[in-house]
Amino acid sequence: MSTLDQIHVLRQEMLHELTSSILPYWTNRVADHDRGGYHGRIDGSNDIDFDGSRSAILNTRILWTFSSSYRILQKPDFFPHIQRAIDYLENHFVDHKNGGVYWSLDANGIPLDTRKHTYAQSFAIYAYAETFRATGSLKARDRALELFDLLEIHAYLPEQHAYYEAFDAEWNRLPDVRLSEQDLDAQRSTNTHLHLMEAFTTLYKASPNDLIRRRLIELVELFIGPIFNKETNHFYAFFDASWNPVTNVYSFGHDIETVWLMMDAIQAIGDIDLTEKVKKQLLNVAEITVNEGIDSDFGGLYNTGLDGKILDDDKHWWPQAEAIIGFFHAFELSDDERFLDTAVTLWKFIQDKIIDHENGEWYFRVDRTGSPYQTEDKVGFWKCPYHSARACLEIYELTKELVTSE
Repeated sequence: MSTLDQIHVLRQEMLHELTSSILPYWTNRVADHDRGGYHGRIDGSNDIDFDGSRSAILNTRILWTFSSSYRILQKPDFFPHIQRAIDYLENHFVDHKNGGVYWSLDANGIPLDTRKHTYAQSFAIYAYAETFRATGSLKARDRALELFDLLEIHAYLPEQHAYYEAFDAEWNRLPDVRLSEQDLDAQRSTNTHLHLMEAFTTLYKASPNDLIRRRLIELVELFIGPIFNKETNHFYAFFDASWNPVTNVYSFGHDIETVWLMMDAIQAIGDIDLTEKVKKQLLNVAEITVNEGIDSDFGGLYNTGLDGKILDDDKHWWPQAEAIIGFFHAFELSDDERFLDTAVTLWKFIQDKIIDHENGEWYFRVDRTGSPYQTEDKVGFWKCPYHSARACLEIYELTKELVTSE
């Protein structure tokens, strides 16, 4: 099969997965027609947990998914789900007194955890800005800008060009800034700053101004500088307040996701000086991810590593999706067909091992050999449509000029 044929097949198969499987699952199975919004949890048996709590992360990612799908595919069927998601956010998650979005609600839409985590605000900015890009809603754009301004007031640390990570409902700093109990109790995280960069990129595309541009440049420079281990070509995950790393564990999914999001940021703002640095970094990270992160025996991308060895050999759903985008960018930059072949092989792994063809949606993770953990949630606090849908949408967009027919 020729390179162009490979690209065409990849594009068509991922588009089909998006439109015939991913999005229908979330419209038909996850929408809550009684209480509004979307159910907070569907278990591994595909049963709805009607008492499941609802996270800001899940709900903002749902809004982003339908808004981005509507903008790119121009299908009017998605518009009611944009409205459903944004109405629920506005009516329940947004703190109209103090500003920002709560961390979680109970199943009836009552605030459960009122923390204002910077990570959650970033996804709200990402979703609202994308909604403006898709629909032209000035209210969505203004909400995104309002959230950006709140982070400027409460979270931005000018001496370090960084952001404090967690606050209570009144925007008082919290000493424990962890996203979950699995995270280290560290004052700075790659994860939060990565998704701030992602959010600000979309906000800049929606409403460009000099301040957002400066913040994007600062974030990209953090990822070129103290967050990146130039000796190993991996990103550190957690830091103290002075950006000293407190662990050497790295995530293959975050590595490859970070570099393509850096490229997206630089292309959005048009910074020529940083572009070449980011291109080089993307190719270096793609190279190390191919060499260390891909399981040559069973396929798929490992979860974490340490000192050149695999720490967690499970294959989670989202790193596979993000890696397809990252490797395709690497192929475009280098014309090295290894990267295209790796993207295609990962898509095949997703089709064979990650997608639940019987019940719908993707498994949260599979073990090294590809056997799914069938008890883990299909929909949950973190299990969402954003990574899988974004991979399909990004490949559809990236390949637009490379294929001659649909």
